[in-house]
Amino acid sequence: GSSGAGAQYTSIQTALDQIPTSSSSTSPNVVVVYPGVYSENLVINRNGVRLVGIGRPTIQSALESTPDAVGCDNTVTIAAGGSTVPQDVIIENFKITNSHTNKSCVRVVGGSASNVGLSGIHLKDCVLEANSVAGNRTVWASSVNTVVVDGCNLGGASSSSLTYLLEVADFQMKNSTSYAVSFRWDNSGILPSQVPVGYSFQYCPRVGVGSLLTPFEGDL
Repeated sequence: GSSGAGAQYTSIQTALDQIPTSSSSTSPNVVVVYPGVYSENLVINRNGVRLVGIGRPTIQSALESTPDAVGCDNTVTIAAGGSTVPQDVIIENFKITNSHTNKSCVRVVGGSASNVGLSGIHLKDCVLEANSVAGNRTVWASSVNTVVVDGCNLGGASSSSLTYLLEVADFQMKNSTSYAVSFRWDNSGILPSQVPVGYSFQYCPRVGVGSLLTPFEGDL
């Protein structure tokens, strides 16, 4: 909890850093976050992470009040770290914001033959606000396996925000809204370990509505 009352940790990253390297899909670790505003750039590099918000707490980038300041970064980054690979991650019931040009609310980073997201990176019941006037991203995933966006609102103050997907083997958006969506699968690109499945949009009637960018584009 941000105020510390009844909580062991006052920052989310401190709690994430305590998750053991043995964490997995079958032996996951849950971080429960109490209401409040958390100004920090999170890095999730463990497997089997369940990040659950109570009352939809807000995670904003560490330099949110000074957009594009030196050192600005993505608000949440999910990537391999050392010997650990986040194959299975759930982020549920948060508001996540970012105000920096060409950065993102949630950045998922893989690589050649990467196992990042092999069991799925799931965003559930979240509000992602990409608020840079010059344009930034709600979700930005590249060279990863499976990303699922379920029951989320991907938008923000800037109608130049974008959901940006590059060589994601399996992307699913369900019951969600989003400004512009751009996706690509290039066989000559940097491909993750999973055989490509496709891009699925189910019950998402407002994808691209209100965007200043091309509302919906794909290059497969």
